[in-house]
Amino acid sequence: MIILLDAGNTRLKWASLPTLEHEISDHGVIDYSSLPDLSGIQANKSIVECVAISSVAGEERNGQLIQACLSAFAIEPIFAKVTKHAGGVINDYLALDRLGVDRWVAALGVRDVDESDGNYIVVDAGTAVTVDVLDRERVFRGGVILPGARLMHDSLVGKTAGIRSKMKSVGSVIGRDTNQCVNAGAYYGLAGAVERVIEECVDSVGNDSPWKVIVCGGDARWLAKSLKTQLPVSVQSSLIFHGLLCLLRSGEFK
Repeated sequence: MIILLDAGNTRLKWASLPTLEHEISDHGVIDYSSLPDLSGIQANKSIVECVAISSVAGEERNGQLIQACLSAFAIEPIFAKVTKHAGGVINDYLALDRLGVDRWVAALGVRDVDESDGNYIVVDAGTAVTVDVLDRERVFRGGVILPGARLMHDSLVGKTAGIRSKMKSVGSVIGRDTNQCVNAGAYYGLAGAVERVIEECVDSVGNDSPWKVIVCGGDARWLAKSLKTQLPVSVQSSLIFHGLLCLLRSGEFK
């Protein structure tokens, strides 16, 4: 069995598959508070041959994940790293050591979920929201980092006297009380910002190849529905996992 882990800022996502020749067969989410218990990942008693991790959770959390994997599966995990090239993709980021590995791994996963030619805009809607360009030549160009909806909400509430609000979804941009107004600002403001970034990315690259937008991350579904762009938009919640599989299958896991 192969275990794939996506360790984000707020939660741990996992997926499993029997071998590298198979497709993902199971997946789920684990709260970090449950560590070091990872027993919920393994529904059967298959021997775990590999645990591959994409992590932006920090060194302390990574140490906990190593110990958890040793305890649950008797195997030390391998961590994806940002490299100059992998899986046929060239990394054009200026400071590789400052690029979040999740952005790189997501870009590697694009061709595994969509084999068509053209340019891609990859939106990872998590605690932070990243918008990155993978062009038709398979060059990762970098992009934009934005605060996610919750960060926008909490920043306004925490830094503004007299405003009280709890995070919740909204059905209209017109709020009729302060709580609705703050949440509408966070959700619709983020969607508007991402729309503008998408437009600027297309204008900046400036070639005639078709564009597609691929959205992943915890807030992917609502963000994808909210985007008013003429480009085709798809949600690929397992994009990070496909990127990890790309590294494993190509033998380029560094």
